[in-house]
Amino acid sequence: MEQVLQRRWEKAIADKPPRSVGATIEPVVDLATTNKESNGGDSPRGQKRNRQSSTGKASSLSHAEQKCCKSTATPTVSLFDDEETDSCFGYDEFGMAIPWFDQIGDTLEVLGRGRSGEVTKVVWNTQPVALKTYILQFDDNRSLESVYEHELDVLWELQELWGKHVPELLFHKPWPTSPMIGLELGEPLPDDMSKWSDTDRQKANESVAKISELGWHQNDVRGANFVRLKGNKIAMIDFESMEKVPRADQV
Repeated sequence: MEQVLQRRWEKAIADKPPRSVGATIEPVVDLATTNKESNGGDSPRGQKRNRQSSTGKASSLSHAEQKCCKSTATPTVSLFDDEETDSCFGYDEFGMAIPWFDQIGDTLEVLGRGRSGEVTKVVWNTQPVALKTYILQFDDNRSLESVYEHELDVLWELQELWGKHVPELLFHKPWPTSPMIGLELGEPLPDDMSKWSDTDRQKANESVAKISELGWHQNDVRGANFVRLKGNKIAMIDFESMEKVPRADQV
């Protein structure tokens, strides 16, 4: 699979003109036609369609998708042959951005390292964002793809909590040797939660509770796995060790 994606990536690069670092992503796909298969399915991301807009009418795009997507009729190079996903080069089948490497700016700061990779501060679309790059330890038997896909699935299932109890997902990149996800940037917090204020600890507990209500249990609750978002919201940022549990409305 990695070799196949590698060849398609190289072909895509060869067929496309270079772009400047930090360039704004240009819309490259008509979402009205390419999302024909994405209104259902069993995957968490496949269940995020037909949301109600503020007018009460069904909307096929989330708030995040609407911000980064404008339809055109120009097709793009596909990284995948899977007809079920119908992914495209530039945006995935759900309208989420898949940026070019040169659209992600240089690392400004290393924010943290863990057993599945590192998180850095970079510039994307002129804004600082948190970029998680998946690089497993040598003694880790998991595949990069499985960890990356797990965190993406968790994030999509927690979509209603974006910007409040978890950061907003901004983009992702299924690069086979080191896949990436881009998240809303937050302020790191001390790992020792005893140094936190009572208010911040209460907000962290609320985020864990909200995540649990949507069917996910966090097995690694510690200070380094939270950030402070704008508005003084305390959000969980680690989804790697989350496990599926019954939703509050299904118990």
